[in-house]
Amino acid sequence: MPATNSPAPVPSAGNGKALLAALGLGRMGTAIANRLAGSGFEVTRWNRDGNLDSAAKTRLAEALAGASVVVMSLYDGRACIEVSELVQPQLAPDALVINTSTIAPSEAKLLDSFFTSNKIIYAQAPVMGSVPAINTGTATVILGGAPTAIDRARPVLAAFSQAQLEFDSAEAAAAAKLVSNHALAEVLLAIRQALVVSGQLGLPIDRILDVLELGPLAPIVKGKRARLEGQNEFSAADATLAGLIKDLELAAEVSPAAAAANLKLQQLVRELRIDPGADIAELPRSAIC
Repeated sequence: MPATNSPAPVPSAGNGKALLAALGLGRMGTAIANRLAGSGFEVTRWNRDGNLDSAAKTRLAEALAGASVVVMSLYDGRACIEVSELVQPQLAPDALVINTSTIAPSEAKLLDSFFTSNKIIYAQAPVMGSVPAINTGTATVILGGAPTAIDRARPVLAAFSQAQLEFDSAEAAAAAKLVSNHALAEVLLAIRQALVVSGQLGLPIDRILDVLELGPLAPIVKGKRARLEGQNEFSAADATLAGLIKDLELAAEVSPAAAAANLKLQQLVRELRIDPGADIAELPRSAIC
């Protein structure tokens, strides 16, 4: 379906809480929670730090108390399933769960069935765009679920996104995000190869980046140019190579065509000894360092 802007107003405080569940790097989830709070939602926050002990479960129950909307931002499908099993009994019927995590299509289908069978509305809503896009409210969300789920999720997502690409199932939305990340990996590999070739031809890096900014690789080159030229060191990665590799592995499980980019990306990370926790820009930058 085509992208749709979000005309519905964001509900004001008092129209329901939004719970953020964050795991791993946590920067995306924190950015989402901040945007929700800044848009008038009453936000309670819970961080999954990898240990679901009794204290963590107690904090989760406290955060969920009275919540009518839950926004999950977790590292992978396993974490989503573990947390969802704890979340579901705490929610009233017709509560809304929005999962912004990047997970396998089969996991999205499982979670959709799990929540809807318990009379809870579920929307799969992975985000296209990293932390800066969330901070400025300019991200795009791939939104999938039943019509009721999509309608109810739109005003929440409008707090941190400028558009939603809508699909008729949670499974399809999860699959579309994997396609997007596969394309991202191919673009990063293409930029790196272009920089390798330009170096062999003796071209200065600033001029070849000028050229790349005018071609089909422009969005990534423009967004990461300072990083590519070594002018800007990020204090933390906006999107990590480890996260991208994780998503490519999910794609490769259901599509053999996705395996090549995954293997190439992992090979370069190993051979060049790039920190997997580094920003994705480190991959093309390794061609000139």
